[in-house]
Amino acid sequence: MLTPRTPPPPNYYVDNLCKLLHHTVRQYQEILNEEELDVAGSILNLSTDAIRLFARVLSRKGPVYFVNKLNYSEVRDRNKALEEMGKVGLLRFNDEVPVEELLTTLTKSQISTIFSIHESSKDKFSMISEVLEKHSATSIHTYLTEQVRWITLCVSDVLEKYSLLFFGDRYHDLSSFVVRDLGIVRFENYDVDKSVRQFDSRSELDLLFEWSTWGSVIDEISDRNATQDLWEYVGKLEEIQPNRFLERLRSKLLNQIGKKYERNRDYELATASFRLSSLAPARERITRIFHKCKLFELRDEMLARISSEPWNKEEELFAQRFPRRTPQSSRYEERVHSVDDNRLENPEQIAIEHFEQQGANAWHFENTLPTMLFGIAYWDWIYAPIPGAFTNQFQIGPRDLYWSEFFKVRHRSCVDPLASPHQLIAHIQATAKAKWGIANPFVVWNVFTPQLLSSVVVALGTVQIQALLKIFISDLRQFRSGFPDLMVLHSDGTSEFVEVKAARDRVQRNQHIWLTELVESELNACVLRLVSKS
Repeated sequence: MLTPRTPPPPNYYVDNLCKLLHHTVRQYQEILNEEELDVAGSILNLSTDAIRLFARVLSRKGPVYFVNKLNYSEVRDRNKALEEMGKVGLLRFNDEVPVEELLTTLTKSQISTIFSIHESSKDKFSMISEVLEKHSATSIHTYLTEQVRWITLCVSDVLEKYSLLFFGDRYHDLSSFVVRDLGIVRFENYDVDKSVRQFDSRSELDLLFEWSTWGSVIDEISDRNATQDLWEYVGKLEEIQPNRFLERLRSKLLNQIGKKYERNRDYELATASFRLSSLAPARERITRIFHKCKLFELRDEMLARISSEPWNKEEELFAQRFPRRTPQSSRYEERVHSVDDNRLENPEQIAIEHFEQQGANAWHFENTLPTMLFGIAYWDWIYAPIPGAFTNQFQIGPRDLYWSEFFKVRHRSCVDPLASPHQLIAHIQATAKAKWGIANPFVVWNVFTPQLLSSVVVALGTVQIQALLKIFISDLRQFRSGFPDLMVLHSDGTSEFVEVKAARDRVQRNQHIWLTELVESELNACVLRLVSKS
């Protein structure tokens, strides 16, 4: 563990980097290419000073690093370490980079000194603009080369690949070690499966490396209204992938492209993109396009396919109600509460006060209530030692969390808490006590205190908790959102789930789904609409 405001051990950053490299090489050695293996070898064979400095550089924001800022107590000879890294091809000195990046890395004082600009009260970006107006890019680069020394890494792209293979996404990096070791995030102590890897061939790795960058590229193309350029990407995403991780990534990209085309009213291209996808809401979007284009026969064929084999709960409900033009009738009650105009800015608090005046207790839990109950009740399922579910130490949840087989592959090794209703409340309370504060993809600890959670669980009772969990496990992704704003415990002991709306606000689709499911499960649920007294 690290202590805030206390220097880490001398080899702390080195150890983290070596863990990442050793683990990834061990898992993928025979399918990593020569360049990728050489980079790992070059780093691991550095001298103590050099690898300590290299690991420290990786913890800083790049791509430009000024040498005079690379001062660390554990590195005895900075310049010698840098020269060593340069000789093995890990970095370059004073390399050509966009002058904007160089200037941004400088301090205001440095900009003022190097370019003779009066600092006064100007902000840094105003000073940079003044430099760019007065000097050409070539002269700026020359000035800087004479005054300061900087480095750029030559192996950033390879290290990004190692990070992607180790963490499984582009959202985590070496800073995850620091976050964990400072205690900012506490991870569950699950078994890391070192025998199973996510990718089994070089071709799969190449697709991962290529596709993982496409999301931002697709957005950029759409932002400049060049949607015709997107078709090139669709052509590269036609083939269904046997690797489940890649297939989900492929389908997400196709859905992203399809939505761009649909927004641009290129319905033919949108439909073609969605047809290649194996993830919702692709078929729903196709159905809506057919309806919009008055292709009613094709629309009905697609609805029939969805009805016979829905991909998730949302698809199933969509097929049941579309294409009704009138609002779907609701089985849940709508009530009205009149309030002063100046109090409409905080509707949930107004509603809480309204119920408290009636002698009830009310809490604004929203989605955190059902997700918390599921995350705690099914804790052992989430962190079960399933092959391939956990491949590094920094996963909040398993790789297959939202896959259709999630429950199926665990039912033999895990005990369903719903199978023992008489123990359900005690199980939730005991698990919460044992795991309090540990990161879980469904649990937001700071919304509750241990005492509040225990009180809420007891107030709900076994029957209501069972009903909530049955709804939630029917589609984990769908039911993560849309739950009513308030839980209300009335003075007679009955509880109710209340969605609070302003006068003209409509009930959103996911909220309607939750409210309907609650009522059909014989739980009390309603909409409380706040209207102005005037």
